[in-house]
This record gives sequence, C-alpha cells and structure tokens, in this order.
Amino acid sequence: MTRERWLSIGSVAAALGGLSWLAKVAVIIATDGEVTDEGAAAFFYLLGVALMVIGSTAVGAMLAGRRMRLVLVAAIALSPIIFFISYAILDGIAKPMVGDRGPAYAENEAGILITGLAWLILGMGLFRTAHRSDDARPIVRPRVASDSGTVVIP
Repeated sequence: MTRERWLSIGSVAAALGGLSWLAKVAVIIATDGEVTDEGAAAFFYLLGVALMVIGSTAVGAMLAGRRMRLVLVAAIALSPIIFFISYAILDGIAKPMVGDRGPAYAENEAGILITGLAWLILGMGLFRTAHRSDDARPIVRPRVASDSGTVVIP
C-alpha cells in the first residue's frame, strides 16, 4: 500500500471519527443528558476513538513524507499520541469556556464536541491533501522571451 493510499484511508477515518463524536453529543442532547455513557452514546464514543486513532496514523504518514521507511514506521507508531494530546488540550480549553452555563452535561461534553469538530476538519483537510494533484497547472506560468534570456510572466 502506498503512502498516498494510506493518507486517503486515514483521512476518511479521522473525519468519520470526528463525526462519530459529534453523533455522540447529538445522542446526549437528544436524550437531554439521560444517556451519556451507555447505548448509542458509548458506541459512538468508542467508534470515534478507534477511527481517530487510525486517522492519526495518516498524520504520521504525512509528516514522515518521503523519508526512509524506518522514519515512516516510527511516525505511524507514535502518531496515536497526537489524538490523545489533542483531546487533552481541547478538553482543557473547552470545559472552562462552558463552565456552569447550559445543561449539566454540557461541561463534560464540550471537549468531545470541540475535538470531534477538529478531527472532522483535520480529516477533510488531509483528504484534500491526499487528492491534490502534483500535475496541476500553475496559475502563473513564466516563459522565456525569445532568445533574450529574460523571463516574462504574462
């Protein structure tokens, strides 16, 4: 499997993981906080964690770029840390912002909501990066004026 192919698969996993966490929050809102850690909410939470961890490996593959295979393996092996650190940071930022405002479950779910949104956006960005064509024509094409040695930009 090529790095580009894994970047595509991982980006979809990251986006779907973020979407799963948004679905978890939607379930909690729909039940007015009655279901927070069982049933559909638990399913979407665990599915989201698994998919975002898989998606984080695409971030590792992208950061490794075209380096040696050993660097690629190390980057992919260490990349799940990115998910856990991002959740810890975003949760730490979101909880104080919500505080006592809103329903009782709002403070606990704020970090999940923000992290889900972040990984959905990250996954979509990675997907766009994976499908960017390197053969795309540039917007500005410099050309050499006939035998003058100067470059003219039309």
